Amino acid sequence: MASGTTSDDNETIRYTPDAAGRYTLRVYGFRTERNTYRMSLQMGEPAMCTPDRLEAGDGNDIHADAEPLRPELYTRLTYCGDADWYKTEVPDGQELQVYISYTGARAPDIIAATAGMAAIPGQTFEVGQGDGCRAGRAGCRLLTASGPVGGGLIFYEVSGLEFGAEYDLSVRTEVRADPGECAQGNVGCEDIEVCDYDAGDCVDAFCDVGDCPNGFDCHQEWCIEPCVLGSCAHPEQTCKHLDGTFQCGLAGNEPLGGSCIDFTDCAGGLDCLDDPAIPDGYCSRECGGDNDCGAGGHCVRFEDGAQLCARSCLLQGDCRAGYGCNSKPRVDGGSRDVCTPGND
Repeated sequence: MASGTTSDDNETIRYTPDAAGRYTLRVYGFRTERNTYRMSLQMGEPAMCTPDRLEAGDGNDIHADAEPLRPELYTRLTYCGDADWYKTEVPDGQELQVYISYTGARAPDIIAATAGMAAIPGQTFEVGQGDGCRAGRAGCRLLTASGPVGGGLIFYEVSGLEFGAEYDLSVRTEVRADPGECAQGNVGCEDIEVCDYDAGDCVDAFCDVGDCPNGFDCHQEWCIEPCVLGSCAHPEQTCKHLDGTFQCGLAGNEPLGGSCIDFTDCAGGLDCLDDPAIPDGYCSRECGGDNDCGAGGHCVRFEDGAQLCARSCLLQGDCRAGYGCNSKPRVDGGSRDVCTPGND
């Protein structure tokens, strides 16, 4: 994103997009001030980006064309706006470690996946340190992912860098540490436990603020960790929409609009609205449209500006005790009768 603020009569903004598409220009003034203006839009020649040696031939922009990399150092690779895919054979009982050292102000993203495009559970992507990082680069990150049982390929995608940025990959495979009761890629904890990856132990999932293992947050007194490509490392957990982000947690049986004490009572990706003004809780989630709410639900807008999924209704009897069949504006347009607290 490019922006500019000035009190001058003339202003120029230059922007080089990372990919072809539709872009929006917003012009706004100071508070309620009004003025007239003229605007001229010019498109020049795109910035040059010379593909690196690993993109020769069919390229490596999609999973199916992932470039095979053995454990060693690969220097002066170039990011030209499209994702770069790689794959590395990881022996049984080992993990993949990929250090990426890069130029530019924008940090990359790397996601590890199987040959079938499923996210590898328990993978981490964090600030890199040590001899895996190349000197003279703006930053360094480290991807760690456990190899499949019996050994096999790990695919990984590099994206998010600035257009034309250079990067280096230091690819390694290492013997996994003693997993103890659990480890990244091998979480066998009970349903009311989570894996402390640093210690290799299953620990109680109940929490107060600050009590969760590294990488977890405390939400409604449960330790939760982010979903990776829509999947969860814990076999008993599912990807839920909690506090506006996708996190892993236990799923219950209550449908949209059902009563709840916390999110573990709610089915699928639903959270529990547990405000005192909401009788016996309400299974819902933040939403951007009806598609987020599933069958029988609508994304509606409330007086405080919140956009939440609500259960649709025709009559007062369609709603449980303490709730009325009230008309609310739909985010997708128009209005809809839905079950909300009280009678408007």
